[in-house]
Amino acid sequence: MSATQKETRKRLKEAIEKFDLSAALEALKEMGTDEVAAVLDEKMAQPGAYQIRGNRSKRNKFYDALLGSSVMLGEHDSIRSYANESTKRSKK
Repeated sequence: MSATQKETRKRLKEAIEKFDLSAALEALKEMGTDEVAAVLDEKMAQPGAYQIRGNRSKRNKFYDALLGSSVMLGEHDSIRSYANESTKRSKK
């Protein structure tokens, strides 16, 4: 993995942790689908990074917007159903 790929992955992880949709979408545009899947797996497996305590609504809106974005629908559509299932489990 190149330094550029590592930096982009890091930016996506930070965007997910901060629920920064615009930064997440920019990172998604620069990443391959396998890389996006790996980051989502990692971040969704970490409940502390995945949740904002006491503000599930903000978290849920972020993930709904991220997974419904044109970037996910276009470039990364093959992992959307998997990511949607992961977010549904976490919303319980």
